Amino acid sequence: MSPAFKNNNNFVKAAAKMPAIGNETKWPRKDNAFMAKQSLSFQEANSKIWQEREVGEHETFIEWGSYVVVGILVGSTALVMDIIEESLVHFKDHMTQHQIELNNIGASWIFYASFSAFLGVLSCTLTTYYGPGAMGSGVAEIIGYLQGVNYPETISIPTYVTKVFGVVLAVAGTLAVGKEGPLAHIGANVGAAVLYMFGDS
Repeated sequence: MSPAFKNNNNFVKAAAKMPAIGNETKWPRKDNAFMAKQSLSFQEANSKIWQEREVGEHETFIEWGSYVVVGILVGSTALVMDIIEESLVHFKDHMTQHQIELNNIGASWIFYASFSAFLGVLSCTLTTYYGPGAMGSGVAEIIGYLQGVNYPETISIPTYVTKVFGVVLAVAGTLAVGKEGPLAHIGANVGAAVLYMFGDS
């Protein structure tokens, strides 16, 4: 039996002995990929602290007001992202077409490829050195975060800024990325920020 198979077999046996999620007796769980990180085994809304907290007089109004503000801010962010992205794509296409009209096919290809590569490298550099929490689509990270996984830098200003400009640069650089997942992550960051706008009301 190979060592890899033995390790896999031991992993399966260990996982089978673990209780269901929500009823852990061992901490941290040994059967998941994030055993180096901490997580909660319950939803915050089900906690005793949340259920027995004092409910403010205008809490429902503030809650719905927060939804409106989040929607407006996320929509505005998406609009700004679209404008910047369209401007970069228009500039790239215009300069490429100008070189083609001058019959400089090689120069047009070099400009298009180098400008796209520059935008992609800029996006990667921004993510690597400024906002590493923005790596990935954002959907999986938010799902894990809402389930209690302590995923570092999921919600932060550098993550928000990097997600906004990183996606714009990546899309304008013709990388195979979409905006739906990142907008969910951007919305989560905006929502977390909006929670602090109303103070202790």
